[in-house]
Amino acid sequence: MEILDKPHFEELMEEIDRGLKSDNVPIHARQIIGWTRVCQKLELNLPMVGQPIAGVYSGPSLSGHIKDWYDARYGDRLKIDFSIGYIPIAILEDLYLVRLPLVFGAAQIFIDRSPRPTNDQLNKTSRNAARSNIADWIVDLTDHTRTCLSEPSLEEIFRTCITAFEQANYWHSREKKLVEVFTGDLKLSATQAIEGNFGLSRWHSLQAAEKATKAFIRKFGENPPFTHDLNKLTKQAARLGSITFTQKDVSDANCPAGVRYEGDASTQAQALSANEAARRICFVVTSHWDDGLAQEG
Repeated sequence: MEILDKPHFEELMEEIDRGLKSDNVPIHARQIIGWTRVCQKLELNLPMVGQPIAGVYSGPSLSGHIKDWYDARYGDRLKIDFSIGYIPIAILEDLYLVRLPLVFGAAQIFIDRSPRPTNDQLNKTSRNAARSNIADWIVDLTDHTRTCLSEPSLEEIFRTCITAFEQANYWHSREKKLVEVFTGDLKLSATQAIEGNFGLSRWHSLQAAEKATKAFIRKFGENPPFTHDLNKLTKQAARLGSITFTQKDVSDANCPAGVRYEGDASTQAQALSANEAARRICFVVTSHWDDGLAQEG
């Protein structure tokens, strides 16, 4: 089979992409898998990269056209997010989203007011340990805003982010099925807070803490009650294993189910406290997860 012209190429790519959708291939993986399926369908051995040439749909040029087609169709949705977690943080009384990065090996983590690095600077290789400025973890924190941050503000941002980073690193080293129970709700708690949906943010914080605690209860062979009340759930978990939760964390993460429908009734401070408390509860659960191994028999 040979691609004759642009309409023929477009028809082929639509067919390939429909097949990827049918097979539930996530968007970020479609560019590579789509290229593979074009090669299979046309029975070609193509290089993965190439420069597209107008009207030429063979060899490296075809690979370039495939890449450009997916770039045009999906844009930034093709990018893979390697973050290990997300938190909301207040800076100069406004909320920002923090993406906690995946770090391999040793890294020097610090914070200062230096401008966000360019892509060339980020891609520069070095024999030294990687350096990571926490200010660069904060989405849309402009260079101007960085210069406005006081030393106490920088110190508080550092403490908040490094604590969240250590928590996320720890629970991602634990059992994957457990982590998947609550990380989705923690992400939603953070993103909803940034969007000003403080009630929904609190609800997802509660859901993260609730799901983690219920998983712990089941780990010990009991069924948790059908309730959203963290007071009852954490007391049952504490009775079953050597696990303790602070009353403040339970109180801050707890909320009535109706909070998600109450519009602006919740505050920014409540959303931040709930997210922080939920993360601590999830950390306590993961750190005591293996306590239940002997109970599984």
